[in-house]
Amino acid sequence: MTEMLDEYIDGEENLPPELLLDPYHPQNDEYFSSLRHVKRQILATGNLMKPTKREAVRLHRAGNKAKDISPLVNAGPSTIARWLK
Repeated sequence: MTEMLDEYIDGEENLPPELLLDPYHPQNDEYFSSLRHVKRQILATGNLMKPTKREAVRLHRAGNKAKDISPLVNAGPSTIARWLK
């Protein structure tokens, strides 16, 4: 085993990252990497939205209809429906 590692060890006795990373660990899996990317994109999109629209989306995801959301965010039901499309 040490002979195999000797060829990877440099003068400072550091192993290269590809030997230190566990390819079977969930954090290194391609699926979880893609999932983290999608979550980051959703958060970035939410941060670009105005607070009123963000609140309308939050209320809609909580199960409220556009006509119930409209008085809470001071916008018409048709406007809320357009935001949610």
